[in-house]
Amino acid sequence: FNNLGYVSLTINGSLMTIKNLSLLSNGKILASGYVSNGSSRDFAIVKLNSDGTLDTSFDLDGKTILVLPSTNDYLLATGFQSDGKIVVAGVRINVTGSGTDYIISRFNSIGSLDTSFGVNGIVISQTGIQSLDFQSDGKIITAGVNTSSVSNTSISQSITNLYVNRYNLNGTQDPSFSIVKANYRSSNIYQKPNVKCLSSGKIILTGSYYNNTNGEKLFAINQFNSDGSVDTSFSTNGSTYLGNGVGSLSINSYSTFLIVKPDGKLLTGGTSLSSENKIEIVQTSNSGVLDVIYNLNLSQGTDDIDKVIEQPNGKTIVMVTSKINNNSTDKTLLIRYNVNGTVDTTFGNNSNGIVDLGTGFGYVLKQQFDGKLL
Repeated sequence: FNNLGYVSLTINGSLMTIKNLSLLSNGKILASGYVSNGSSRDFAIVKLNSDGTLDTSFDLDGKTILVLPSTNDYLLATGFQSDGKIVVAGVRINVTGSGTDYIISRFNSIGSLDTSFGVNGIVISQTGIQSLDFQSDGKIITAGVNTSSVSNTSISQSITNLYVNRYNLNGTQDPSFSIVKANYRSSNIYQKPNVKCLSSGKIILTGSYYNNTNGEKLFAINQFNSDGSVDTSFSTNGSTYLGNGVGSLSINSYSTFLIVKPDGKLLTGGTSLSSENKIEIVQTSNSGVLDVIYNLNLSQGTDDIDKVIEQPNGKTIVMVTSKINNNSTDKTLLIRYNVNGTVDTTFGNNSNGIVDLGTGFGYVLKQQFDGKLL
């Protein structure tokens, strides 16, 4: 892979922060995120061949950016339409700090901006966007909380509403569809709302819920019908609240990811924060009934889930940032779980199910078609 086993992505001399990796059907790789232009940050997309080299058929040099004047733009979500067009979304913050809104943009498969979408390829929203997916008719579903700031290690510090909106193929917002869920949190990169559109037409929405009645902080799973109405057949009135934080004010369960398994079961979770941070994963039935909660403490009680993937064999790989050297250094680890939730000690070379990727933050994890991990 790139003759080194890794590739560093730079645009105009600046290192790119990768927030999403996508594997295309032809084996090529699309990396999306943001990059500094010297005075602010821009949305950035890079396309690689399967061997890690730049695909120069994509915008001539394998790279494209979206430059908007006087704003810091942080790309947080990426999706693909059935025609191969690339939809990206994130937050836009005025460089003076005086204003924040959210943008959706669409690119053609060759890397050029699709000016038929919205106004010159851009749609502006006043509600948060950190995740997106597509309904069967191609309409775009976005989900997110409002954020006031973004950096590599945090997005904001707030309790706010979680918004879900729908956009038509041309980028206009569908006024017949709107979901607002109150009392959700987004205090760092480990609290990320997620939305998935199921083949049945149902919409699954997860996030970090704050119960303002008793102070509990919990994983939330919500299910809606395709028109945005609450699916009351799911759990209790369409929602379930889970995690170690249930019944405890000293434990906060903060949501990071959502996986819909082939059998319809739901896997979500993130960081269980109390006097120490632990990995916490929750599995439910397709109707929201709790199956099991998995917990794991790796290092000094400072473990935060970055990304989770489900392998074809049903095993789960978790990417974790863990503190070492008296909490002064971040280390990225991979842990693999068996289907029954036990750690798979056959993973890696140390018979403990853990692979050490070295110091630094890990943001993205994908499995290639040949089983190799990116």
